[in-house]
This record gives sequence, C-alpha cells and structure tokens, in this order.
Amino acid sequence: MSDTPPGLYRERVDSPPRDVETVSFWLGTRSITGTGEVYNSRHRNVRRLTIQPKWFDKVATTALAIFPKFAQPRLQKWFPEWYLPRNIVLKTQKKNWENEFYAEIKYYKALESLQGIYIPKYLGATELNGVKSHVLSDVGGICVADIDEGSEDLAPAIEKLFRHTISAVAAMGHYQNDMRLDNFHLVGDKIVIVDLEQMGIFSPRYNLEAIIGFLVQKMTAIFSTYQHELRDGWHGDII
Repeated sequence: MSDTPPGLYRERVDSPPRDVETVSFWLGTRSITGTGEVYNSRHRNVRRLTIQPKWFDKVATTALAIFPKFAQPRLQKWFPEWYLPRNIVLKTQKKNWENEFYAEIKYYKALESLQGIYIPKYLGATELNGVKSHVLSDVGGICVADIDEGSEDLAPAIEKLFRHTISAVAAMGHYQNDMRLDNFHLVGDKIVIVDLEQMGIFSPRYNLEAIIGFLVQKMTAIFSTYQHELRDGWHGDII
C-alpha cells in the first residue's frame, strides 16, 4: 500500500530531467510545430508546448487581421487554429481510453461558458503520430499537489477557492469525479480544473448545496491531509 497522501501525485526529487522535444501535427487547416516537454512522469500523455511560428503562419494571420473587427469572432469560430495562443497543451489519448477521450470533448462543450475561467479553453482535436489528442490552452499556475508551504493557514484559503470552482461547475450540473490534487491548478486567485476525463453529472433530484458542501469538504480534507504530512516531515513513497 502506498504511503502517498490521498490525492497527491508528485515527481520524485531524484527523477531524471525531462527531455525537450519538438512535435508536429495538423489542426484544421494549419500545420503546427511545438517545442516543449511532457508534464511529468505520471502524465506522460500531456505535453506543454510553445508553438514555433512558420513563415506561412505570419502570412495567414496578417491576412486574417485585414478583415474588419466585426468579422473577427466569426473567423475565430471558423478557423480557431489561426488564433491559437503561443503556449498550448497537447493531451494525447491514453491507451484504451477512447471513451474518456470523447467524454472530455463532451464535458468541454457542456461547460463552454467556464472555459478560460475555471477550466482550460478547448482549442480543438487532432492526432499526434496516429493517436487522438486534445489541444488546450495552457492555464499556467501551479498544480495544487505542488503547493508545499506546509502552513496551517493555507487550508481555509484553499477551501474558499475550491468552493468557487466547484460551485461554478455544479451550477451547470457537473462535478469533478476524479478528486486528486493533480487535477487542479492554482492560477492567480482561482482554482482551475485541468482534467475533465472523468467528470460526473448531477441528478436533478439531488440537493445541489449539500453536494457542493460535500465536495468542498472532501477536497479540503485531501489538501489538509497533504499539508499535515508535509509539516510532519513526511518522506513516504512519491508516485
């Protein structure tokens, strides 16, 4: 049995450095080349990439910029690949996780109004070396599992942030069913859910406030347990 506190998955201190790699893929009408590295050893299907502009990219974006301002929203909807941020996340499908791959697309659509706020922006679907992949915005911030201040004062603040995020998602009938700390990032004054593969859907017969309270309490307890172990100098196996 692992000594890892519930919900905590972190890199080993002595883990080897991750190789920087360059990958290429098509998104719609655009051939994209990005340079970056896998997120960590547990999430080797997730790459944080910086797009390397090509000469034609500059031609295309300049041409699109000529169109009047009122036409830009429609162009962004038709050709989102030409309006990508410089930093993106490429998340490839895990082996035998095809259902979860399509479920994640469904959840991003259902929570579209929360994209860029409490969840990443969904930028499109592609393939990398024949494997289906999502293209997402890179929300930045820090993984909640990597907050290692070990301070008792953190839990109340984190609880408040969890409540904001969980309430916003719950108001749209969904919740994070995979309640591990590495599925959440602290970004500025918000907690962002970065993995939507295993979201849950509320039944209308449930009491929404009671469910929100339970989820907030559960996530705060996971975080507090983690912080308590840090204060006690926990040195168990880290996955």
